[in-house]
Amino acid sequence: MPVPVGRILSRSQIDMLAKHGEERTAEVGEVLFEVGDEVYPFIAIRAGEAAILDANGHEIVRHGALGFLGEMNLLSGQTVFLTAVVTEPMRYVAVERETLRSLLFEELVHQVGHQAGLGADRFGRVEGVLQAV
Repeated sequence: MPVPVGRILSRSQIDMLAKHGEERTAEVGEVLFEVGDEVYPFIAIRAGEAAILDANGHEIVRHGALGFLGEMNLLSGQTVFLTAVVTEPMRYVAVERETLRSLLFEELVHQVGHQAGLGADRFGRVEGVLQAV
């Protein structure tokens, strides 16, 4: 069985995302998104775990607390080619696609300002979101 991967967000990054998203829960077996979905949220996991399955239903990776799901297809605009299924009861933050894109654009603007010596405090709080996604 695959072990959870190491790409994580900080608690403060998840809290920031929660200001722009919705707190949700999911039970074991619940499908968060599946192959073919065109609309689904970015998922930042507060607690619990989800397995990522390929189109044939084979588990390829798990994501646990402070992990995140769904960013690849959300940012590329592609239809989902993987399925996410809850394997341990989850608490998570769901952020809709356009909101996530706006947040990333806003932070990119702050990054440019940071490189010019502006907005370093705000940039530092969410820098990892840009690096992680």
